Parts: sequence; structure tokens; C-alpha cells
Amino acid sequence: MMAEPVRKEWTQRGIPLKIFQDYLIDLGGSPDGDGRVTGPGWQARLQRVEDFQIGSLRVGQLRVELEGQPEALDDLLPRLEKKLLRAGA
Repeated sequence: MMAEPVRKEWTQRGIPLKIFQDYLIDLGGSPDGDGRVTGPGWQARLQRVEDFQIGSLRVGQLRVELEGQPEALDDLLPRLEKKLLRAGA
């Protein structure tokens, strides 16, 4: 029996949509257009949102919605976090 899909949502700062999408493609996903990327057992939707601003500093933000089978996300998320922390490594 298949487990219920898991959904994760967060706001990601400081990484352009195209680069975040490239990270997901590097991790086995395929672009579906309109900010969507589908991988084995998961799918992601990326959307630009209003910049985060502190004083005169503005930082771009993305809304990330990731949904998939628990096992697929358990595999994907640590690898994605490594890319986000190490700028693509």
C-alpha cells in the first residue's frame, strides 16, 4: 500500500527561480513549465513572491511547494539542502 503523499511548503530567500529549478533538475527532475519540476515520486512548484526587505536591502524570494511520496522526499530533501547550503555543490 502506498503511503499518503507529503507536502512541504516554504519561502526560500536569495536564490533565483532559475537556479533553484536547475538544482531540482540536477536531482532528477524534469521541467514541466510554469515553474513546475517533476521528479521520481515528487513534484515541485516554484513561484516568485515579493522581495524580502530590511531597510534598503532587498532579497528575492521564492515560494516552494514540494509534494511527493515520503520515501522520495526523504531522499530528495537532504540532497537539495546540501545544494542550497553549498551553492550548487
